[in-house]
Amino acid sequence: MKQSYRVLLWMLAACLWAPMTGAASGPRQFEAGLHYHLIDPPMPLAARPGRVEVVELFLYACPHCYQLEPKMKRWLKRHPEVDFHRVPAIVGPSWGTTPPVP
Repeated sequence: MKQSYRVLLWMLAACLWAPMTGAASGPRQFEAGLHYHLIDPPMPLAARPGRVEVVELFLYACPHCYQLEPKMKRWLKRHPEVDFHRVPAIVGPSWGTTPPVP
């Protein structure tokens, strides 16, 4: 029982301390070149007129991507207005090249 009061006291202290650290200061303003980079020229849209384009970046070896696959299939069945495209992510120079065939 004494342990639970100690945990409760620490949680209360953290809640009171967080606003003073700027953790609750509101949304940040993101700046191009600092927080993100614009793609120039922009990638052309492949969606047909009147449809929404969704592009999924994935890794072949990613367990999260693998677990998301059945959920994506169900979601896509419920949203026929979506043009869905998958793009394998390239996380390094060696991932963008074709390995030699033995």
